[in-house]
Amino acid sequence: MAVPAHNPARRILIVSYWYPPAVGAAAERAFGFARHLPAHGWEVHVLTASRRSAAPETPGVTVHSVDDPLAVDQPFADFDPRETPSVWKSMARQLVFPDRFVRWRKAAESTLKQLTSSSPFDVLFVTFPPASAVQTALADESGAKLVLDYRDRWIGPGGYDPSTALMRRRHEKLENAAVRRAVRIVAVSDAMANAIAAEQKIDRSRVVVIPNGYEIIPLETQQAAADSESGSPTMNDAAAKPLVIAHVGSVIARNRPELFFDAMARGKDDPRIHDVQFRFVGNLSRDYIASLGLAGLVQTTGLLPRDEAIHEMQSADALLLLTGEYVGRWGASAKLFEYLQTGLPVLCLEEKHGSNDRALLERFIPERSFFALNSDGERILEQVSQIRAYRSNRPSAALELDPTFRDFGRANLTANLAQELNAFGFIRARVSGIILRNCYRLACTRREHISWKRPEDADAFGPFFMFLTSSFATSWPREVPYRFDLRRRVKLPRAKKSVSMRAMPGSGAPLAQFSARAISRSIWSLVSGKPPSLKSTKSTG
Repeated sequence: MAVPAHNPARRILIVSYWYPPAVGAAAERAFGFARHLPAHGWEVHVLTASRRSAAPETPGVTVHSVDDPLAVDQPFADFDPRETPSVWKSMARQLVFPDRFVRWRKAAESTLKQLTSSSPFDVLFVTFPPASAVQTALADESGAKLVLDYRDRWIGPGGYDPSTALMRRRHEKLENAAVRRAVRIVAVSDAMANAIAAEQKIDRSRVVVIPNGYEIIPLETQQAAADSESGSPTMNDAAAKPLVIAHVGSVIARNRPELFFDAMARGKDDPRIHDVQFRFVGNLSRDYIASLGLAGLVQTTGLLPRDEAIHEMQSADALLLLTGEYVGRWGASAKLFEYLQTGLPVLCLEEKHGSNDRALLERFIPERSFFALNSDGERILEQVSQIRAYRSNRPSAALELDPTFRDFGRANLTANLAQELNAFGFIRARVSGIILRNCYRLACTRREHISWKRPEDADAFGPFFMFLTSSFATSWPREVPYRFDLRRRVKLPRAKKSVSMRAMPGSGAPLAQFSARAISRSIWSLVSGKPPSLKSTKSTG
């Protein structure tokens, strides 16, 4: 839904270390939101790390790239469970808080300050991990509303695993500060949302679920792939070519791929897989596969550009999905949604029964989903035989999907995010800002028209001021450009028992830390020309 030209776009800054041309689910999630938010009236800026090539040009999106001196050339090292970090690297990881992105964070904070000083943002959307990105957003002092996006749990396989109690407490403190500051929290699954609300002791309504999604592949592209597949005379001729089962995407340790490879190493001589090839389009070590004696059964291409990876996916006979216990419980594999669009059968290997991936497969493609534990070699071989039988009976891709599948398209998921962002009440904030701005102008230019004689006379203004402050505090610099002028003219006293809006969800403006009565009396001092009495500004909250 486009926004009328007369309605100025609201401004959002997406803070994400991972962003294309970086590969992976984190980069694709951030890019999906950035790509589709302009259609909902948002001017989008992205703060990310510099890469060797430039970020894709997207209408309505401005990318601000910051160099990371400690960046590695390969974001995903080739998976090889035999390799372990050196002792000094392990020690360094435990000593550096919160993570290795600390130097990028310092540069990103400087860039953020420059961006907000020229034209503040309405919303800062930060996606976690890494924690350094969250720290960058917390350093903002402009009063922008903070939205915290959890792609993974903070403590756990997807986030951090502190080896000392001290480091764990520091991570918990940082997470707690981010949750308190955020006006809205986004999680990728209901299970994660429920856990965050329970652990942080916050209302569940503050946490919304926006799962990992997909960019819809045009139907003509899917149909062309299906026609090409069905038109090939040797596509399903086992004597001419092997049955190719492709795993497309990053190979990550938390999905426990080594359990699958160990199972295949034990059954590699079974005749049921003599004409099968498992093709890994991603970061899998060839040396590791060779050490298991699987060079003939398992092929690896290394990381490929997205277009080439999509082609490999659509050219396969079936697709392989590895689902570890962590992913199966807290989220869903990002590649799953692209798998579903191909119309190909999917072999899902779980570490534990009952994963979220399995639930989605059984919901959308029950007839072409095949399941086994990733450590159960015999069951895997049985499922491979069933896939071969399925392909023989249905050689072309099955493109039919339930219409509700489109709910997971990134355009639709971004529409859900935009709905949450629009619910913050920016229109009310602007109206309240205009009212207070004019009050301030009156106080500065027409003091003789104000009848306040004593500081106590200003107390009646306190509740009204607190109402206005609660309405627009987090967008103060956008609506009241006199904020800094006001602070220079009047020294606002800190009440001993102030009503601190920083403890309230969504607060963050510097003025909000003062009580309504203290601020009201400070306005009185501005009008009367007399300095406020610290003794008289004591508030009962």
